[in-house]
Amino acid sequence: MGKVGPDLTHVGQRAALAGSLTNDPEAMVVWLMHPQRLRPGSGMPEQGIGRREAQDMSAYLYAQD
Repeated sequence: MGKVGPDLTHVGQRAALAGSLTNDPEAMVVWLMHPQRLRPGSGMPEQGIGRREAQDMSAYLYAQD
């Protein structure tokens, strides 16, 4: 329902994404595109977004720090 999600405060400054992925822009893009492929069973659903959308989302999240 879009009402539950992880705390993204200072996500760009964290050591890891999703608990164990390297925190860099490309890893964020891949995570946003294919979270279940990288961490099956995680709370992040597949959303069917493309690379450009994921790049835009990643840039936005890193810009918040």
